[in-house]
Amino acid sequence: MRPFARTRTRSVLCILAAVAATIGITPSVAQSIYKSTLPDGRIVYGGKPEKGATKVEKVTPAAPIVEVDPKEAEAQRQRERAQVEQIDKRLAARKATREKADAEILAAKDTVSAAEQALAASKEPLPGERIATVDGGSRLSEAYFERLKSLADEARSAKERLDKAFRDRNALD
Repeated sequence: MRPFARTRTRSVLCILAAVAATIGITPSVAQSIYKSTLPDGRIVYGGKPEKGATKVEKVTPAAPIVEVDPKEAEAQRQRERAQVEQIDKRLAARKATREKADAEILAAKDTVSAAEQALAASKEPLPGERIATVDGGSRLSEAYFERLKSLADEARSAKERLDKAFRDRNALD
């Protein structure tokens, strides 16, 4: 069973238990009562048989009669339906929020991956990023270092976005 369905089922069961408690329907454990007839003819009722009784009978009391007003019962059912609908709406909104947060995490992961790949691929200087030196060699230009810094900043920014997306998702729990 999915966690969402488990939560909904648990919520509905809690509501039904609360409703049952409010209208007085509680499961009762049938308790045995003993009817003991003593030698002098007296009858004693108790939770255990009396010592010295000439006759002992085990009596199970009848369940109490609960009168339910049909109008009140219908009103209670309407309240229950409204509560269930309200819970369903909250759960749907929560699910949508989680899905949005999960989508943001996936997008942030893709951005981090792309930024790291771009940074790794940019180590090699592009045409025009080398400057000739007097001794016939070359050195890297400021444009090369600015490009690398820009790509590193993009990768750092993407990682920060991913961290924020995880924090936001975890704050939902």
